[in-house]
Amino acid sequence: MSKPYSLTLKANSVDLETSVVVCMLNENDAKVLGVSSEDRVVLTNPNNKETYVSAVVNIVKNLFKQGEIGISSQAHNELQLGNDKNIIACRADKPESYDYIKKKMNGKELTFDEIKQLVDDIKHNKLSTIELTAFMTAVKINGYTIDEIYSMAKNISDNGKQLELNVDGIIVDKHSIGGINGRATMIVVPIISCFEELYMPKTSSRAITSASGTADSMEVLADVNLSAQKLQEVVEKTHGAMVWGGAFDFAPVDDKIIKIERPLQMDPEGQVIASVLSKKLSAGAQKVVIDVPMGKDMKVKTLSDAERISGSFVATGKKLGIDVRAIITDASVPCGNTFGAALEAKAVLEILEGKYYDNLAEKACEIAGELLELCNVVEKGQGTQKAKELLKNGKALQKMKEIIAAQGKRFDNSKDVPLGQFYEDVLAVKPGYVREISIAGFTQTALASGAPFDKGAGVICMQKQNSSVEKGDVLYRIYAENKDKLAYAVAYSKKIEPIKVDQIILEEIN
Repeated sequence: MSKPYSLTLKANSVDLETSVVVCMLNENDAKVLGVSSEDRVVLTNPNNKETYVSAVVNIVKNLFKQGEIGISSQAHNELQLGNDKNIIACRADKPESYDYIKKKMNGKELTFDEIKQLVDDIKHNKLSTIELTAFMTAVKINGYTIDEIYSMAKNISDNGKQLELNVDGIIVDKHSIGGINGRATMIVVPIISCFEELYMPKTSSRAITSASGTADSMEVLADVNLSAQKLQEVVEKTHGAMVWGGAFDFAPVDDKIIKIERPLQMDPEGQVIASVLSKKLSAGAQKVVIDVPMGKDMKVKTLSDAERISGSFVATGKKLGIDVRAIITDASVPCGNTFGAALEAKAVLEILEGKYYDNLAEKACEIAGELLELCNVVEKGQGTQKAKELLKNGKALQKMKEIIAAQGKRFDNSKDVPLGQFYEDVLAVKPGYVREISIAGFTQTALASGAPFDKGAGVICMQKQNSSVEKGDVLYRIYAENKDKLAYAVAYSKKIEPIKVDQIILEEIN
């Protein structure tokens, strides 16, 4: 890459984690390049001019000498510097995709090539935080067409690594768009992996706003930070895996976009679909079931919205060459009764061990059944029953133990799963019936107790919708890993009341 005002500088890697790629320039070098703080420079690997990244400038006086540059570890990795200490720095021109952002802000549809350029600019960090935020806001307001969702998903996938399994069978996957508790995935994967012709390399996220993600709960039981090579070995051996997707470089552009969305709690529908399907495409999935939980505490609150999103998933999947089946699931009540990484992992093992069968088990069997029917390994209408059979006869449990062992065992028995050292029961202060159980309320309570970062923190709901309670009955139990967090969570929960207890007689008039 040849540009005016370029300098060859000695790179010093700084162990700094930032939301964008940054560099630190001596003030004299900054003057030569003609840049100020918050401007951008393009950093290029002199041994590979095709490897470059755009970085936000921070100007320093004494930290680095003239002729030196400090770069974040993220920039060092993206530039693939290795032991080389020199990089080329030059002032960044306005990116080509700047005009496409303005086009989207005006409500116009972007072409495949325009989105390709936009994704490339995001990959190389050419867009400022303000520019990328403006684009995502425009997507939130104006939406994507199916062609735009396809273009975004395809280009995000093409700009990341691909999982290449050496298997003779069908690669399957499932994904929930989130909001609900309960780790159905951790039951679905071992059920599906019992079939010789099916392979399920499940890459999952950590929790963003929930009490636990699949990666968080699975990490209680086994290692989830696997390399792509190790993931391939586990799947080829056991037919299934549950790992943290962030450990791979499947969709680095999507990770950059999520960093913009997260602080604004902005989740544009079309971008969600593109994000999910780009990762399925990178994992080589051929058959995918998408779970769309619907309920008042969910991202999707109405049937019409659920049907629209489901249709977009199916249509985009078809264009990408993935056979997608979207299912709308009832999320009016909690899925299982636990909120928190270890609590949800323990519940999964208890279900696999046959200790009980609740609505989490039922949901998992129904989703697994949908996948089995989609792959034509069972007759239509027989999928759920086959899944229940594998749960009942212990084969799913045995497969789960195999997967845990292959990934790096921590625990594979429910009684061994460690919970928070401190806990407190919250009691009913009056007799009545459970009028409402708030998934959002229990999630917020679990977060207050330390979840998802404190693996043993969380909440167990002890009541069912419409059940009758007496004064002093336990409504829920809160776990924490220290007393202060427990006290805070208990006080917070009493304020927001995740369980509402009412009496049938609301008022008496004489």
